[in-house]
Amino acid sequence: MALLKLDKERRPRVLLVPPPDLPVPAVQGGAVETLLTHLIRENEKQGQLDLLCASVTDDAARRAAEGWQHTKMLYINRPGGHRRYWPMVFLERCAGIAAPYDPWYQKVQLSLALELPPPDLIVAEGGNLTQCSAISRMFGRKRCLAHLHGQTTCTPVMDVIYGGVLALSDFIREDYLQSSTLDPQRAYILHNCIDTARFCPGPASKTLRAQLGFTDEDFVVLYCGRLDPDKGIHKLMEAIAALHEPLEKGVQVALLAADLPHTADVNAVNFSTLNLLHHIAVAGAQQPAAAFVDAPTDNITAVMQRLH
Repeated sequence: MALLKLDKERRPRVLLVPPPDLPVPAVQGGAVETLLTHLIRENEKQGQLDLLCASVTDDAARRAAEGWQHTKMLYINRPGGHRRYWPMVFLERCAGIAAPYDPWYQKVQLSLALELPPPDLIVAEGGNLTQCSAISRMFGRKRCLAHLHGQTTCTPVMDVIYGGVLALSDFIREDYLQSSTLDPQRAYILHNCIDTARFCPGPASKTLRAQLGFTDEDFVVLYCGRLDPDKGIHKLMEAIAALHEPLEKGVQVALLAADLPHTADVNAVNFSTLNLLHHIAVAGAQQPAAAFVDAPTDNITAVMQRLH
């Protein structure tokens, strides 16, 4: 990545700015927060970056971050009554100033004024990517990168804020560039980290399968994530429906969904929502997936619901 010419005599100093919803480390879950936690822990082993990471204040997260040598956490309280800033922000935006709506980002900016040397790169990690406008003005557009976790389209404001983007896939990169004036050479692909060894099935529990209504012959497909159209679960359901005919007679295809949000419209989805059968790493789960492995069925039913 050649956004800037960095000093070879020292480690690159990189600021990570996640949305102010959940803390880092990911003691309360969260997809973005879990990915950042993996990145930080890997960098603690490799020592290739000098990391700064902003986060909402949380005592458990602060304790989990103790002992990190290559990462400095900036725990910043989220100010209350942020709606009172909206009239001022509205006037600034009418004047062409991309002011953030959430004052937490302004507190991050003020905290950075005390951090020397300044960061070489600033990576906005998901959330509302227009919120880093003041930070971009302070340090310069070329230093700022947008990590595209869920957003795949650009806006004129984002083109002003960011001098580069990190896309999870070529599809996201190409989709973003269609609506952006960004130089394609500054649109990078950075795949999410994943431990494929954790996706290897362990011994099947016949008792658990029976309790959940499965037979030994059932072919089980697992979906981990929110019931959100942007996640593409409808495409998965269409693919599973197309598998019924080719499979051997008597073999049924079942779809499992883990960590189903209580706010989801479960009545609009026609599939079974069941427990994890194997040990699987899930980014974004409110609880680690391992907590569901070998868990009593009565604990599972508190968070899972069987649908027809």
